[in-house]
Parts: sequence; structure tokens; C-alpha cells
Amino acid sequence: MFWNKKKKENSTSELNDKNENKTTYSERSCWIYLSEKYNEILFVPIGNTSEWSFRELDKVIIKEWPLKIGELQKCVNITLDNFEQNAIEIENNNDNWFSFKNSKAKTQKSFNSDYIVFQLKTDYTREYADGEVERFNVKSSPREWEKDRHYIIGTAHSIDTDIAQLILDINKDCQKIRKNKSA
Repeated sequence: MFWNKKKKENSTSELNDKNENKTTYSERSCWIYLSEKYNEILFVPIGNTSEWSFRELDKVIIKEWPLKIGELQKCVNITLDNFEQNAIEIENNNDNWFSFKNSKAKTQKSFNSDYIVFQLKTDYTREYADGEVERFNVKSSPREWEKDRHYIIGTAHSIDTDIAQLILDINKDCQKIRKNKSA
């Protein structure tokens, strides 16, 4: 009878094999700059120069806003694919500030206040389950990115248009906060 069968115990090697089969992803990151004022969205890949520092890469994709959700997701994927784990460190100056240089903003103040910045980064906060696809944290601030400490944060999988939808939702919330703040 089935209730008399001894419980099968997993060997250590079987447990190790199961843990190795957990899907892991290498780090990927990018920034997206969206301006309703200039009807523009910039997709900027990031490169790590060391464990704690990074820089923008000169592979900026510029699109007119609004963008269809499928095209938005496609541009996000291309930009994430351009992430560099070991980028060469370069001097910080306006010539190397590729997002500002490629934007329609005429001044740094305009760039900082007229664009909403989205930071996308691979999510490692919890282990990936079997068959789970890559997750990304999406972080944005409704006000000036450098000065504000209040962020809207979400997590989405790289399935279909999940990340693009999260960006649209966060942008909508940021726009509401900006309008209420200026009223």
C-alpha cells in the first residue's frame, strides 16, 4: 500500500543539481529619460566602471514620444542588451553626458526638470524560481532626480510588454505628482 512506502530522501548531489538549475541572470542596467514637454524619450545604456561606479554609454536611442508599447519594450530590450559589465572609465564632462547631449534640452536645468528619469536594473532581491524569467526593478522620481529622495519603484519581468507597461504606469504617476506640485 502507498502509505507504507518509505519516504525517498534526496541525496546531497541531487539537491546541488536542483540549486544549480535555478535560473540566474547577469546584471543589466539602463536609464530612460522621458520628456512630455519635448515629446521625446531617450534610451541610455549603462556601463559599470567599477563595483560602485558606472557611466552612460554612447549608444543612445532617441524616439519621439508617445511611443507604442511594443516599440517601447523593443527599445528597452535593445538598450539593456547594450549594457557593459566592464566599461572604460572616462572623464565626466558635458561631452560625455550622452543623455543630455542627445536631448532637446538647451540647458542642464531644463534637462533635469523637464525629463523624468527611469533607472532599470536587474532584480536580485530574491532568488529566481524554476522557469522564472529575468526581473527588473524600475525606479523613478517625479521631481528632480538628484535632489529628490522620493521614488516610485516597481518590479516587472521581461515578458512581452511588462516592463514597458510598468514604465507607462510610473510615468503617469510622476506626471500627476508634477501637475499637483505646480498647481
